[in-house]
Amino acid sequence: MKIKEYYKKYNELKKDPKKKSLLFLGFYIIFFIILIALIRMNNNTSHGNEYEDYKNGSNSSFSIKNILNNNYSFNYIVNLDNTNHIYSGTCSSNGYCLFDSNNIKYFKLNDEDFFKFDVLWTKCDNPMLFYDFFNYKEVSYILSDAYVDSTTSFGDGNYEYKLLISTNNLNKIIFNKDTDYDETPNNIILEADSSREVNKIKYNLDNYCKLNNLCKNNLSVEIDYDNFGGIKDIENPVK
Repeated sequence: MKIKEYYKKYNELKKDPKKKSLLFLGFYIIFFIILIALIRMNNNTSHGNEYEDYKNGSNSSFSIKNILNNNYSFNYIVNLDNTNHIYSGTCSSNGYCLFDSNNIKYFKLNDEDFFKFDVLWTKCDNPMLFYDFFNYKEVSYILSDAYVDSTTSFGDGNYEYKLLISTNNLNKIIFNKDTDYDETPNNIILEADSSREVNKIKYNLDNYCKLNNLCKNNLSVEIDYDNFGGIKDIENPVK
């Protein structure tokens, strides 16, 4: 239909009061649909949508390939209500870890089986507090679900990444539990070398621990990695 025919049809509709009312009603409906669509598009591209972004996660340029290889020395520090719990040791590519805490030697056979040495190796409960933040498999899920808030490069070639993650996301990863807390995010800081390989992770988990009643005041977790790929296979001492 040509433009003149559209215009003629429009004039005919205007002469009929009922059709004129329907015409204006249709116009307003289309107007509001377009307006709502524009508002949503603006929200999706605005800074104010960062809360949704950090809940949904965001891709980034850092790498945790060395951590996923599970061959390194480590220093794992949990600060729970201002008390430090320190675990230092090594992990090898065969999945075993040897570490010390409070002058006690421990052996990790797998994620479920731990042993401590007191004259003999005896089975024990997992001594690592908040183990999910150390376990490289869970670390991968956590960082994948976190939103990169900022990236800083330094003169020596190293990088720092600041990430945000919601307690709801953490609860899903760690407890397989769906929660809907309206809360401020937890913070993660990653330190990486010039190849963007992460060698240090610092978690500030105050909101996570309070909402889940896991602490009274505060929780922070820090992991320092070193000697990637340099650990010989650890032998199983409890065969």
